[in-house]
Amino acid sequence: MIKYVFKEGQREPLVYSFSNEIKEEYEKFFNKKDSIVESVVNQYNERSKVGIDKYGTTLDRTDLKPLDWINHAQQEAMDLTLYLEKLKQIIEKQSKIIQNIEKKLEEYER
Repeated sequence: MIKYVFKEGQREPLVYSFSNEIKEEYEKFFNKKDSIVESVVNQYNERSKVGIDKYGTTLDRTDLKPLDWINHAQQEAMDLTLYLEKLKQIIEKQSKIIQNIEKKLEEYER
């Protein structure tokens, strides 16, 4: 059953109230959460708290010029490339170890 809710003096309904079954389906569809997005949002919030504690300010600060922000971003991007290179080397090393183990297993099985 649909219930129409009207604001005083209006002819068009403001809110539609549906049966519980329809309401539950509506909420399931429109209130879906993406666990990955929620995880990243939580990490941003935690990162913000750490930054505020460490630097005593937020990104709302006004003491930096646009070029200062660009320099900060470049430094962060350079750090990112270093972290990625480190991870790449770790994965390559682990891959070589696994290949050697697989090769030795093949030789052993012959």
